[in-house]
Amino acid sequence: MKILIIGNGFDLAHYLPTAYAHFMGVMQAIENLPEDKDEVTFDDLFAGLEQSNTFFFGRTREIYDGDNLKFDVDKIYELKEKLQGNKWYSFFKKHMEISTWIDFEERIKNMLNSIKFFEEKFIYNKEALGYINFSIKSFKSTDDSVLFLRGGFLKDLSEFGVLVEKDTDVFTVNKMYFEEKVCRGIKVIDEVLFYKIFQDSLQYLRVFSDIFEGYLVDIVGSISLSERFKLDSIDYFFCKKEWDCVPLDRIYSFNYTSTFARFYETEILSLEKHYYFLHGQAGNPNKKIVLGVDEVDDRLLIDYGLYGFLKYHQKLMNDTDYLFLRHDHEVTYAAEGMSGELEIYVWGHSMDASDSDYVKEIFDFDENFVFVKVFYFGSAKFDLLANLFKIVGREKIERWMKKGALKFEKVPDLYELNFAKQTVEPER
Repeated sequence: MKILIIGNGFDLAHYLPTAYAHFMGVMQAIENLPEDKDEVTFDDLFAGLEQSNTFFFGRTREIYDGDNLKFDVDKIYELKEKLQGNKWYSFFKKHMEISTWIDFEERIKNMLNSIKFFEEKFIYNKEALGYINFSIKSFKSTDDSVLFLRGGFLKDLSEFGVLVEKDTDVFTVNKMYFEEKVCRGIKVIDEVLFYKIFQDSLQYLRVFSDIFEGYLVDIVGSISLSERFKLDSIDYFFCKKEWDCVPLDRIYSFNYTSTFARFYETEILSLEKHYYFLHGQAGNPNKKIVLGVDEVDDRLLIDYGLYGFLKYHQKLMNDTDYLFLRHDHEVTYAAEGMSGELEIYVWGHSMDASDSDYVKEIFDFDENFVFVKVFYFGSAKFDLLANLFKIVGREKIERWMKKGALKFEKVPDLYELNFAKQTVEPER
């Protein structure tokens, strides 16, 4: 039995702009579009990204006929409208150093922890005094009613709009999020509405998720192969033995896109019932995409009901294909040597701790009946091995590799294999 597991690197190998930085770059281009455009072109959305990454987007332009590509104007302006006032988008615009979706999740967790720290500090000081002054500073004051927060917390909270700057290094709570009272003839903060802060942050994340899904459906989904390009089969990459190469039996996708189905249509005719979208499928209203974090502080879950941030909660709510290998009897039979061998091919997944449950499930099988090949790009083998050591353990990974049950292989250059040889030579 043969299984393919794909992550975002699979889309990137096809020069599709699905990286976090690609999404944010296009959103900034959309935000800056004039209101009166009657058409939106490839250059309108991707020119800035192409300037900073000529290699990748030069190939995107060539493969997908970018010079003639146009997008649905109404859909683009719907995205532009949703961007306005979204606090997560405004926050992440200030953090363009973030390069991956894993980093994106970490920043969400950090922000929730910053709000939590602010809450704890506020409650502690208020219990001592009964109220809090409007001033919040990055340096300690002799006045106990002036709240002190370190610079990193102040930066996060102000960038997210919980705090607003009054003066240099002096902040106050956004007027949306506090109740005041008069104490000794002076207005002071009586309560900070932390419940509203957390609930607003969750609602903004849901809209941000809708924006991202719109990007995948209406922009990435509108990108199709140029008529002069045709992808060859990639089935032969998923063969342990060249002389005994059987078709794929299952595809488990951590992507929201349907790239394999779009580009390798003939190869999935027998896979229609066995193509699983673990984090949801963009454009499928019955399998809404999952965009969140793997964990939230337990107290925040109990006190504020922030389950909507959790990916596992979203998976259950959205009815994604969250069941994995262990829940498939045919897979377990193969993994136990009862029906041949189980071959697992991983392409474009980081093996990061955020998906540790899935990674552990792969290596919980018996290495005597399971073969795993992990495709890697560039120098990523280093990080992949490090992640596997942390999640699975060095001894097990080393044992699997010594037995030949785990192998790493450099990801193929699909442009060179499929597109470069099809380029039409100019007439002399």
